Amino acid sequence: MIVDKIEHLPQYQLFREDELDFILNFCRKAVEEDTEEGRADFYGGGLYALVQIYDTRKREESVMEAHREYLDLQYIAEGEEYFYIHETSECKVKEDMTPEKDVIFLECGEPDVRVKAKKGMFVLLFPQDSHMPCIQTGRKEKVKKIVFKIRIKDRNQK
Repeated sequence: MIVDKIEHLPQYQLFREDELDFILNFCRKAVEEDTEEGRADFYGGGLYALVQIYDTRKREESVMEAHREYLDLQYIAEGEEYFYIHETSECKVKEDMTPEKDVIFLECGEPDVRVKAKKGMFVLLFPQDSHMPCIQTGRKEKVKKIVFKIRIKDRNQK
C-alpha cells in the first residue's frame, strides 16, 4: 500500500510515461471540470479509470475486498474518507467473484491500518492489501473519487 499526494506519484516509478500522463491528466481534469461518473479506458483495458460520486458510509455497512488481476489506485478528487486495510492472506474468503469480476469479498477481523484520504491524495492498493474504502470520517460526506485499475500482468512490460 502506498498513500501520498497525487503530485508525488511520479517518484515511485511504477508506471510508463504514457500511463503516468493519463493518470495525472485525468486527475487534474476531474478536479478542474465537472467530470461525470463512468469509465474511461486507456491502453487496451490494461489501465482504465472509474469516476465515482457517492456518500461515505458507516464501517458496519461495508465489507473488505481485494483484487488479484488489477492494482487499485484510488484518487480523492473531492471530500475525504477512511480506508481500512488488512493483510489479505489473513482473511477468510466470503465471496470470490473471479474470474468474471476481479473482486474477492473477505472477512478479516480488526483491520491492521486505518488511512484518512483527503482531497488530492491517492491510495495505491496491491493484492495483499484487502481494503474497505468509502468509510465516513465522522459524518456522511459526498466524495468524488477516481479509481484507476492497472492490470498487474502488464507491469513487467513497463
